[in-house]
Amino acid sequence: MFKQMLSTLNVNLINLALRLLFTFILGDVFKIDFEIYYPLLLTLLIYIGYLLHAKYTFKSSSKTILLKYVIHLIFFNILDYFFFVYINQNFEILEAFATFIVTCTLWIFRFLSLKFLVFNKDINSDENSRNLYNRIANNYDSFHNDKFSQKYYKEIISNNIITDDFDKKKILEAMCGGGNQFTKSLYELETDLTVLDVSDKFINLVQEKFPGINAVRSSLLDFNNENERFDIICIIGGLHEVHPNIDDFMQKLHTLLKTNGKLYVMEPHSSSLFNIPRILWYKFDNNFNNNEGAVSVSKLIKNNSDIFKVRNLKYYGFIGYLFVMQSGNFRIPIQLKKIYSPLLIKLEPIFNKILPKYFKTFFILELESK
Repeated sequence: MFKQMLSTLNVNLINLALRLLFTFILGDVFKIDFEIYYPLLLTLLIYIGYLLHAKYTFKSSSKTILLKYVIHLIFFNILDYFFFVYINQNFEILEAFATFIVTCTLWIFRFLSLKFLVFNKDINSDENSRNLYNRIANNYDSFHNDKFSQKYYKEIISNNIITDDFDKKKILEAMCGGGNQFTKSLYELETDLTVLDVSDKFINLVQEKFPGINAVRSSLLDFNNENERFDIICIIGGLHEVHPNIDDFMQKLHTLLKTNGKLYVMEPHSSSLFNIPRILWYKFDNNFNNNEGAVSVSKLIKNNSDIFKVRNLKYYGFIGYLFVMQSGNFRIPIQLKKIYSPLLIKLEPIFNKILPKYFKTFFILELESK
């Protein structure tokens, strides 16, 4: 949030500079009545401010956000206008200086409104999710697909999910991202494989890596497979990204599975000791949506016990998961990752055996559709 405050300050300084320039030229030099030029000037700055905030500060834009931004500006510009009029009529100072006073006084209130009311990440918006994942797709894909991350995927995740039972089955990997080693393992099997993601860029990446793969760009809730059901559905780190609506997604997954079909879920779990710093990280890192959060295993099982029964549940992941799999979130350079990753990957199976679940970062849950 601190970076956003600085960026907001920069945008407002640009905005202020333009306002000072035009109020000085139009008001103080040409003596044009401020009641004529000032509303027009504020209107012009609305669009400039939106473009700058959307691109550089909050990195999010949509028709809904634009509408909220206009409402935000109408409110603050009316407040700004009457505040300016009051100062201009009651104090004998330059109009440019009056503008400076008004802007500085209202700045913090403008920022709070932008942060929490206008550019807040709508937890129910597929459009916002798509915008976020399209923005981070290339970086996300690069740190999930270096040779160390792929090795971790294979040894710790894929080998604990994929079995001979997957052969010749109709399989869906939902929320697949840009396709990783797990996707590759499924792709190389003799299966009828479909992959699904809401992001255009992620789907493009999957199609580039795996020619001929059936890749669908859609949110899971909107996905319609024309009444064909799957034998197996896998979600690797996707449910925690729709955290407030997990049960809705579970209901949808049930409709996509055949009776006795298998659902494999790999997600960060909320009872981990690492969840406390995770919450803070998600809150302030602009690469995450507000709807992201670790999953409560007990609630997931209990809330969906009428449609799924548990076949297997295990916990995995210690520091290898954090600094190999999630190295991109910590902005760790690949040169440094090359040094420590081989050792952490070797140690990870040992930690998985000896540590209690509270020291592990994620779980793998196998469910069977009723």
